[in-house]
Amino acid sequence: MLLENVGLYIENYTQTPFTEEENAILMRSGKVFQQTYTRFLDLQKAEAQAREAQIEAALERVRSRSMAMHKSDELLEAGEILFLEMQKLGIESLTAGYVLIDEEEKNGLNYTPHPGTKKIMPVPVIIPHNETIHMQQVVENWKKGNPFFIVEMDEEETIQHQTFIAERSTNFPLTAAQLIAISPARLFLHNFNFKEGYVLIVGGTKLSAEQTDIMLRFAKVFPTDLYPFSRSAKSRGTGQRSTGGTRTGKG
Repeated sequence: MLLENVGLYIENYTQTPFTEEENAILMRSGKVFQQTYTRFLDLQKAEAQAREAQIEAALERVRSRSMAMHKSDELLEAGEILFLEMQKLGIESLTAGYVLIDEEEKNGLNYTPHPGTKKIMPVPVIIPHNETIHMQQVVENWKKGNPFFIVEMDEEETIQHQTFIAERSTNFPLTAAQLIAISPARLFLHNFNFKEGYVLIVGGTKLSAEQTDIMLRFAKVFPTDLYPFSRSAKSRGTGQRSTGGTRTGKG
């Protein structure tokens, strides 16, 4: 029996044809299955629509905040909103936000929350992007205009990278030992590029295909004129003393 979305097959080994009454029962049974499956499809469609509405609302909140920026302090607020919206969408991380590459393409200004408290920090963390192979790969993929790039690290590379972040960054709030203690055994750095930087997710698992698609959409909402703000933020940030790392001067 073939209906719109359901096929009902019953084997008859008696070599006796079903009666009209039996066929009618089978038809009614098939229609029940059809109604059940149609209801399932309707629920699936409603869930997809609700999820899309949730994503669109999150994108709009980030877009509105980033487009309304008028001073460097608001770059931090945009990073906080981005992180919070990722969490609402079920994208968990050690830390996440966005990074602006400086005009010399040597440093990245990270607008991300404290990896321990998950609270936005008062100044951006300035991380050298020209001192390790992983950070150089991030810059190269950004310069090529690749939509996204993933750095996958083994346990040894993770320890080396987190030590580098703590000891070579400006304004980083944790020591290497403190950062390693709260980090996953293996790091995944997800980078979703836009004109002046990239959206960053640092975590212990690789994003799913759906999550990757969502983050590509987030990367598209950032405006293309953030350099004036980032220059001001960098000049303020380099005047702050790092409480965790060893760098306190220029990035």
